[in-house]
Amino acid sequence: MNWDGKKWYFDDVSETIYSPSAMDYIVTGIPRSGTSLVSAILSSSTNSVCFNEIHYDIPTLPSFFYEMRERIYSHQSVVMMLDEGGTTTTDTQKGDEVSKTNTVIVGKEQNIHLGSKVNIPYLDKIQRIQSMNYKIIAMVRDPIFNIASWNSNEVNGITESRVDGDQQHSRWNKFSFTDESKLERQVKIWDYYAEIIESLSDEVMVVRYETLISNPTKTMYEMCDFLDINTPTEMPELIDGNDENKYPHLEEITDVVNQNSTTKHLFGY
Repeated sequence: MNWDGKKWYFDDVSETIYSPSAMDYIVTGIPRSGTSLVSAILSSSTNSVCFNEIHYDIPTLPSFFYEMRERIYSHQSVVMMLDEGGTTTTDTQKGDEVSKTNTVIVGKEQNIHLGSKVNIPYLDKIQRIQSMNYKIIAMVRDPIFNIASWNSNEVNGITESRVDGDQQHSRWNKFSFTDESKLERQVKIWDYYAEIIESLSDEVMVVRYETLISNPTKTMYEMCDFLDINTPTEMPELIDGNDENKYPHLEEITDVVNQNSTTKHLFGY
C-alpha cells in the first residue's frame, strides 16, 4: 500500500487481500464524544496502536492492518494524526495544530494489536464491519453537550453543524428533513446514530463519555481488557468537556433535546 497524502491505496490490483485478524479492533461513535481521546490512550499501550481517521475503506481494512503491522515491525513510517508537538492527538478538530504525519513507531511489544477509529462513515456501515468479526468500541455522549460541541466556535464548520440551507452537507441527504430547525435536525441525527449504537450493544462495548471522564482508570482498564491489550501505565490529564459555562446556548439546546430526542434515555441521559 502507498500513501497519496490523503489515504492509503493499493498500487497493484493483484495485491493480496488479507482476512480479518482477531488482533485488530475498531473505535467509532458519535462525533465529539471522545473517540479521538480513546484512540490516543489506546495508542499509548505497549502493545497497541490506534489509527485516527486514517483509513476509511472498510473492505480493505484487513489489508490495511496487515500492511501497517508489517511497517511497524520493520521500522518503516506509518501515518498518524499528530499535533504540533508530534504527539498523538486527542482532538482532530484542532485545525492547523493537527496533521496526518509520517512517523516511525518504536517501543512497542511484538504481537501488536491495531485499531482504526472513524466515526460516521464506520457507523453507516457498521454491519459490514461486524461481519468481519472485529472487536468494536463505540462512544456516546450526553446529546445536550454533544450537540453544543457541534455548534461551538472551536470546531467551526464541522460536518455535524452543516445541516441546513446551502451549507447542508451531502452526508445528511438521507434524512427526510422538513421544517425542523437546525437544532431539531441535529437531534434527529444524534438519535439516528445513537439508536444504531444501542442496537449493537450486546456485541459491542459501548462507553459513555461521562463515564470515561469521571473514572478514566477503571474505564480504560475495562476497554483494554475487552480488546485484550495492555492497560497504559499513564493516563493523560482529562478535562470534562461537559462544562455549562463553555457553551452560550446551552439552555436552548437543552430544551430542544428534551422535547425531541427519542433515544437519549436508552443511555441514561
